[in-house]
Amino acid sequence: PINLPHMLLRYLLPLCLFFSAFLPLHAQQLNTQALGNYYKQQAWEKLTQDEVDSALYFNRRALAVGPVEEEWAQRMDAERQYIQAHKTFQGQDMANAIAHIERAMQLCEQGGGWRDTLGAYALMFEGLIYTKLGKLDKAESLFSEAYEEYKKLGLETSKEAGSMFSNRGLGYYYKGLIPKAEEYYLKAIDIFKKSEHPHNLELAKVYLNLGTLNFIRENIAGAIDNFEDVLYHLENAKVKNRLQEAKTYYNLS
Repeated sequence: PINLPHMLLRYLLPLCLFFSAFLPLHAQQLNTQALGNYYKQQAWEKLTQDEVDSALYFNRRALAVGPVEEEWAQRMDAERQYIQAHKTFQGQDMANAIAHIERAMQLCEQGGGWRDTLGAYALMFEGLIYTKLGKLDKAESLFSEAYEEYKKLGLETSKEAGSMFSNRGLGYYYKGLIPKAEEYYLKAIDIFKKSEHPHNLELAKVYLNLGTLNFIRENIAGAIDNFEDVLYHLENAKVKNRLQEAKTYYNLS
């Protein structure tokens, strides 16, 4: 006769114990991934607020608590290089900004998934660096390359593409091509207004640039309207950028 309790103890219980040993490990892996993603998101949010030191801190936390995998470490390294490029750019150290952004792009060269998106961001930011350096033809080439990458990723109407149009407008502004600059600023504004969160910091940045442009061509009423739009969008943004707010009050005064 079959002794059911005996069979359960002898065969089923050991199997249950064997598989249950993997459950805490799986739960730990899920927690590790979730925590790493949380800190990664915090780093990007701080970068959006131009708080690069805080962004670097959260990037280091993401690396420390995230998955112990080579791909995660490579991703965090690429994002750290991207953030460092912003930090050195803010400090007017353009040579090191280019070095960091090119290192980020090297880490993205394998392609696929996050690498494609971050690579497109890096191309756009390098274009902005060359714009600030006055190497406008080089900047235009990088912006065009970034936009092609956005199109491949289906991001041609995304807020990232809006940032690219804004930066291209800045390039034309430096060239003295004011109507062309305005054209790209308005393209950027149109994209940002259609985004999921229209009251965002990037939209405020474009209005700040457009206001400066109108001030230069002595359209004072238009400039005031643009600067007031900046303050409106900063107030309604999910995150705050006090530096941008201060610049706008300065321009208004």
